[in-house]
Amino acid sequence: MRKRLFQRSNDQTTSRRVIRQELIEGFQRPGCIFCALARVKSQRYIETLLDTAVIDVAQRDTWRLAKGLCHWHAGMAMAIPQSACSLAILYEDVLGHEIRYLAPLAASRPSTRWTRIRHAQRLAQRVQRWLRTWRQRDGCPVCRSWQTYEQLCMAVLLDDWHDPALMQAFGQSSGLCLPHTVRLVAHGGAHRH
Repeated sequence: MRKRLFQRSNDQTTSRRVIRQELIEGFQRPGCIFCALARVKSQRYIETLLDTAVIDVAQRDTWRLAKGLCHWHAGMAMAIPQSACSLAILYEDVLGHEIRYLAPLAASRPSTRWTRIRHAQRLAQRVQRWLRTWRQRDGCPVCRSWQTYEQLCMAVLLDDWHDPALMQAFGQSSGLCLPHTVRLVAHGGAHRH
């Protein structure tokens, strides 16, 4: 038990060290570190997703619930050489699922006036239900992954702020963009110190 607890604590410390080092190195490049990390990490995630999601059932389910990527990450995915086939397979899965849901909506044509009215009301309800599923989708899997990683990076930055190498790297950096400064301040307000 103690060995497992120590190992888990050691793993967390190792990942925090890796993130701290990544922050120190990132602060040496021009521009906002979080914007740069978002591009790099998103690109890697998309490449991995396109390689594995086509055959991984759990990732396909996640993809289907998210109904694909956001516009920004879809553009990144399209820029990856040889990505068209994987994207076509993944989006075909999403569209096939949606078409299976929508097909019965237009299938029957009632003959009497009363049944046409009832049918139209039920059809409107089903279309509204379908539209709600689009509004309540899980969101882009790449965005969700990045948001989790960004919060972890911000927690490491706030926790390890006293580290001389991190302080020096941040002091000599370009700083953060305004949106990431606002997020860091908000994260810091809720963060334990």
